[in-house]
Amino acid sequence: LSLRRQRQMCIRDSLEFDQEKLGGMPNITAIVKGKEVYDPRTSGTAFSNNPALCIRDFILSANGLGATTSEIDDARFIEQANVCDQTVTLDAQGNTQKRYTLDGTLGLNQSPVAVMDQMLATCVGSIPYVQGKHQLQVGSPIPNSRNHNIDMTYLAGNVSIQTDAGQKNRINAV
Repeated sequence: LSLRRQRQMCIRDSLEFDQEKLGGMPNITAIVKGKEVYDPRTSGTAFSNNPALCIRDFILSANGLGATTSEIDDARFIEQANVCDQTVTLDAQGNTQKRYTLDGTLGLNQSPVAVMDQMLATCVGSIPYVQGKHQLQVGSPIPNSRNHNIDMTYLAGNVSIQTDAGQKNRINAV
């Protein structure tokens, strides 16, 4: 096989080695793009290493959490996908890279929770489940658009402050 042929070759299920044609075992390498994921920013699917998009896909996957699209807060995933795609400067020479990427492989022989933990680690993320929807928060400051002014309407009742619980209540183990 020529180098050009090796690059164009599409490996599906198996390869058949013919020693008469090759003379020895060839080194086989591949560039794997992974799975196409849906991007709610473009309403299309494409290969992506954006952790927010990959996590969204895994939440919806039958091999993942098996959630429905109605259980996804797409506005939040769009916001966090944009954060992951932000360019950050690495050094004084001006070298840059995306803030977060998810590169590598994950085995489906692991539990969905273990896979999700590994995916979240790539973006210092967490997945709160709020009002029936999965959300994503990656490791970055929360934007001002989500800041809330807390006033008396957020309180469920009167505020009571207990300053001293007494000495016997301060120690819970010996």
